[in-house]
Amino acid sequence: MVFKNLPKNDLNTLILDFNLRLDYFLYGDTNSLIRMAKRNQEFRDSLDVFKEKLIPLYGNIKKEFLHNYIRYSIASIEQLTNFKNSEQSRLLNYNFYLNEMPVLYNNNAYMSFFNQFYENILSIPESC
Repeated sequence: MVFKNLPKNDLNTLILDFNLRLDYFLYGDTNSLIRMAKRNQEFRDSLDVFKEKLIPLYGNIKKEFLHNYIRYSIASIEQLTNFKNSEQSRLLNYNFYLNEMPVLYNNNAYMSFFNQFYENILSIPESC
């Protein structure tokens, strides 16, 4: 699919822009790939820096869908990097991203995070 001549403040343009930035952060160079593969504190620190850089880029844009898309795209990455203290990390993720938050059925970043978070918990038992 190709989007031509979309305005700079169009939701599709903004999501494409964010996805390009996220792709470059994750896979842009050899150092990015190494950090991503290790999923250690260095990667989490670089993710924090990446999040801070997003604030001036998208902070003033009044599009709730975009902000939730960014929030839950990053939440999915954070969830993948939290192997130590996984139960504690799950609880923190639950409290920050899901507890008392609306279910965003139409936001694919939210639903990806949600399905990843509940991957084995909401499955139907094989024998009843």
